[in-house]
Amino acid sequence: MRESCKRCLVFRKVFIKPNPLISDNVAQAEQALDQAISQDFKIRNNPVFMLLKGEVEFKAGHWPESAATLESLMTVKGVRLGSKDAVQDVGMFRFGDNLRCKAHLYLARALTITSRMQEAKELIEQAIDEWTGTAEEVNVLMANSEIMVSTGDIKKAIHVLRTVERSSVMFAQSRKLMAGIYLTHLKDRRSFARCYLELIEVSSNERPLRFTRTTSCSAKPS
Repeated sequence: MRESCKRCLVFRKVFIKPNPLISDNVAQAEQALDQAISQDFKIRNNPVFMLLKGEVEFKAGHWPESAATLESLMTVKGVRLGSKDAVQDVGMFRFGDNLRCKAHLYLARALTITSRMQEAKELIEQAIDEWTGTAEEVNVLMANSEIMVSTGDIKKAIHVLRTVERSSVMFAQSRKLMAGIYLTHLKDRRSFARCYLELIEVSSNERPLRFTRTTSCSAKPS
């Protein structure tokens, strides 16, 4: 089982990056997951594997399947929000708060896309309560803003993104998402440019940023 998990985690490094996915990578990930099952059928109930499967399904556009996989993951002891139990470690891999948070946020996105809006809203609210004041807080804020855009709550999404501080590692992503909202949904080119001017100010002493025109911003993957 450990070797199967190792194979999945190698692909995880590719698919959890903020970089845009290409279809070939998704196909390779799906193949890797299938190979892992063929080598050890019990891995289907492994929380790390279930999270990987849900993420790959989401990025492949299989949103109902992703929601179903992640909902199954929520039944694993210690995963669900509010649980006081720890998730049992899988060999050398620990299913810690970062993976718990990621699982809930992907589920919230999948629920949003599949029109299960009330469930998604409740899940995000619970996630905010769970991770406010922790290292995962900014990830919850980012996901919340994406879901708000998907449901048409543009102004609130911008407000949420503005709360990401310049010292945060997610600041650049927050401003790129905000720029996409201004350009795509509000047709506001001046505010779009202002977002990138903020990035230039922050990165003046860092390596040059790669600028790409943002064309959409929603819970759906680009």
